[in-house]
Amino acid sequence: MNENEAETVWLSPSVDAWLHHAHDTRRLKDKFKKAQRAIRIMRQAGPSYPSFCTHQMEHLPGPGGATIWNSYVENKTPQAWRMYWVRCDDGSIQIVSIGPHDHYPGEQPDP
Repeated sequence: MNENEAETVWLSPSVDAWLHHAHDTRRLKDKFKKAQRAIRIMRQAGPSYPSFCTHQMEHLPGPGGATIWNSYVENKTPQAWRMYWVRCDDGSIQIVSIGPHDHYPGEQPDP
């Protein structure tokens, strides 16, 4: 990706709904801000942004058997949050879930 190009990033309906809920939930404000920042950086800099530490989830297929990737939202904290995403056929990125490191990608954590 050229540094002047932006990634096309879209959110799965469950991620979008969770973000709307988190925005209005006091105890999730910090996670909401970190998730929003990570999505913004993904759009601006792409998955190779150094602090994302992006890596493939080797034993976990994504929607339709697609390769699923994991990028850091947080680091060095218990239950650090991650973004799970797939690269679509058109080259865009779909974020399929955001949540604690141990949650099942494709499902949003309980609010």
